[in-house]
Amino acid sequence: MTQDLKPLSPTFWSKTMGIKLYKENVAMSVVSRKEEATLKFGQSVDRPYRADVRIQKYTKGVALTAQDINATDDTLTVDQSFGMLIYVDDIDKVQNNWDAADVWSAECVTRLSNQIDAHIIYTGVRGANDTVDYNDLDSAQTAGLGIVLSISNVLKLFTVTKKKLTRQNVPQANRFFLISSEIEEVLMQYLAGRESVLGDATGQAGNIGKYMGFALFVTNNVTGYIRWTPGANPADTNTLTINGITITFVATIGTTEGNVLQSTDLATTMTNLAHLLNNNTTTANHVAFTGANKDAIESTFVATAAATYIDIWVKGCSYITSTSTVSSTYTYQKQLCLAGEIGAIDLVVQKNPSVKMASTVAAGKDGMNILPRTLFTAKVFYDMAKRLLSVEIDSSNY
Repeated sequence: MTQDLKPLSPTFWSKTMGIKLYKENVAMSVVSRKEEATLKFGQSVDRPYRADVRIQKYTKGVALTAQDINATDDTLTVDQSFGMLIYVDDIDKVQNNWDAADVWSAECVTRLSNQIDAHIIYTGVRGANDTVDYNDLDSAQTAGLGIVLSISNVLKLFTVTKKKLTRQNVPQANRFFLISSEIEEVLMQYLAGRESVLGDATGQAGNIGKYMGFALFVTNNVTGYIRWTPGANPADTNTLTINGITITFVATIGTTEGNVLQSTDLATTMTNLAHLLNNNTTTANHVAFTGANKDAIESTFVATAAATYIDIWVKGCSYITSTSTVSSTYTYQKQLCLAGEIGAIDLVVQKNPSVKMASTVAAGKDGMNILPRTLFTAKVFYDMAKRLLSVEIDSSNY
């Protein structure tokens, strides 16, 4: 006997949609926002810094030699503007079980907040006066290499970072350390169940307590970095793939997105590649990305070319994955974490992540355009650079 009673069983809709996971924003806990009051309107604020003066020995009756004193401009400019556009038709608004405009607007605001957070951390590691690398923990290692972190050296990571800040005369109070989940894992293994050593968390996002005088914040929004060093000038059709985005080196530029003209010399080819990653435009030397690749490149990638290699930073990327068909090496693959004094990074948000909605009837559509947007910047002023350290962790095996 065959029977089918499935048509008698109704399908019900849950009262909630699927819940997404987002990166937790931590950087707001360590920035200074005092310049926001100055930049209620306008674009820039200048905080000039003055030259140092020296102590001179004074001998009775002998004139001192006057020292030159001068000041240098140091300007913060609000230049980070991001947004997105979504459309909800009125038919969907009437017939959908959930409010699409509401749930996607909330997600957009969260994504924009993540963008601000990632940019703050990137600004901090690029603006820091010094680094903590493998050589700082082990003199047998080459300076510039990322730290291969383990239970045996994680304590030294903190003591060396503490020492470097103290040598710069950074006050002991109000120090922070933005660590990755990879650092947290090794630290927890080192503590071996003695998490009470960290004390009580403050309730701030990402805060897991205090260790070695640092307020610890765990984040997945640190900056990823690689140095790609080709063995020779890439040949026609050779590729470089970074976080799933493929660049193709070509002898004739063509129209395929991600094409980069491989010139007669490596230095020019690296310049062409850096220009694409920094500008994402179509020129005689490269073809712009579109869609999701365009958005990723324009919101997170920064590149600097040299004669024989290219440095690439990706904001909010715990580590970069990369492969190439070119005979090459990755001189560095690092995860850049950040330690320093709270307030050493200045943040100005002129427009908090927020949403505007407008009818599309005038365009012949019965619906609503939804435009979330933000306008902000972050900067490490000259006088703040010595208060920060870029802590460089080897990410080649992540």
